[in-house]
This record gives sequence, structure tokens and C-alpha cells, in this order.
Amino acid sequence: MARPSLLWLPALWILLAAPAAAQTFVPDVPLLDQLEILRLDRDLVAVGASGGDARVRLELGEDVVWSGSRGLSGAAITNRRLLLVAAGRGIWQEVRWLRDEEPPRAAWVDERVVVTHSSRRVFGFSALTRNISEYRIGPNERLEAVDVAEGVAVVLTDRKALGFSSRLGSFAETSLGLRERIESLDVRAELATVT
Repeated sequence: MARPSLLWLPALWILLAAPAAAQTFVPDVPLLDQLEILRLDRDLVAVGASGGDARVRLELGEDVVWSGSRGLSGAAITNRRLLLVAAGRGIWQEVRWLRDEEPPRAAWVDERVVVTHSSRRVFGFSALTRNISEYRIGPNERLEAVDVAEGVAVVLTDRKALGFSSRLGSFAETSLGLRERIESLDVRAELATVT
């Protein structure tokens, strides 16, 4: 007489345990205020989960090139200016493009930090301090890399390493030597390592 197979027991255990596991799931990310950017006619509206909104009117002939938000931070790039907003603030902040300055096509947006660059400047925005910091790109200076994670951003050029913290709301910079080359960039958990 053939013995019954017991291969079905692990499958049955998984099916029975799945509902219990789903009920005990605890997310490892705290729920924060979340911004959403909406375009309503000639207005950009940043709406936060905690209520309230921030509105900015687009100028005649002004086109939105890119917009995005994550956590407390939001940004919009138009053909005339960079618009930045933080949850709970109620107002948009702006930076106008200089003559002959090529606007960025996108931005790096983190829960507390926004970083972007035009053809002539690099911008950092902190949703905590609501401060905009600016770095002017020098003649013949090239951007090499940008990385943003968990409240910290790093911008590397062929001449400098720029660090931006959401807590300070400004760039800290260090010059690179003539023959110095960046080997790696690691940005995470409010810590940036450049080697």
C-alpha cells in the first residue's frame, strides 16, 4: 500500500499563517505629512495631509517643466523660475532664472530636502528650515554626481564636494585637489560619505 505524501503540509501552513502575518504587519516608516502638488488652471497648489494648502499663480506664458513632491518637500520647475514649498508652510518660495541660464529638467526630492541645478547654479532646499541655499557653478566647472537620501544631499563637481543638510538648510563645501578623483559616493540616514 502506498504512503500518502506529506509535501502539502508546508503549503497548508503558509496559507494558514498568511492572514495572521498580514494582521501583525507594522510599517517601519513613520507616517509623515505628505505633500501633493496639483495644477488648477493657472495655479499650482500644494496640499498637505495635515490640511491647508499653498498656492502660487503662474505668470502669463509660464510653463511648468516638472513638478514633484515627497514627504514634507515639494518643487516645481518652470521656464521662468524654481518654486519650492514645505508642508504646513502655506507659501511657495521662488528663485528666478538668470539671463542665459538653462533651467533644470527635474529635481531630486526627499522627505525633507530638494536639490536641483541649472546650467549656472545648484540649489538646495530644506523643508525643515525652509531655507534655500545656492551655489554658483564656476567657469568650466562640471557637475559629476548628485545623490539625496533621508535629509541629506551631496553634489559633486570636478572641483568641489557640496553637502546639504535638512537640519542646517545650507551647503557645506570642500575643494578637491587638482589630481583628486572621487571613487564612491554613499548617502543615507543623514550621513554622506565621499571617498
